Amino acid sequence: MDHLPLGLGLVGLITFVVLFLFTGSVILPLKQILMNLLALSAVFGLMVLIFIKQVGLGTALAVLIDATIVRALLVLSLMALLGKWNWWAPAPLRRLHVRLGLSEA
Repeated sequence: MDHLPLGLGLVGLITFVVLFLFTGSVILPLKQILMNLLALSAVFGLMVLIFIKQVGLGTALAVLIDATIVRALLVLSLMALLGKWNWWAPAPLRRLHVRLGLSEA
């Protein structure tokens, strides 16, 4: 428990950096971290609800919620709502992304 905040921060930072390098956006990595937190909250809630005899059922429901509600509905809805803002990055980070040459074009 003492190292949990450090571990969560490290996972969040690595996720942010890798997704920024792939997309060149600051918004998409932040949105993905929030969606992962939402999905993990649903998973832990279900596991607590039906822990000792129904672990398999809890895992199946968690995957179902993550695949349908979070990934298929929320992520796509946010992509549509944010439009061009999905690809926004501050000027220094945009120049870094262009200099690294990780774009498709």
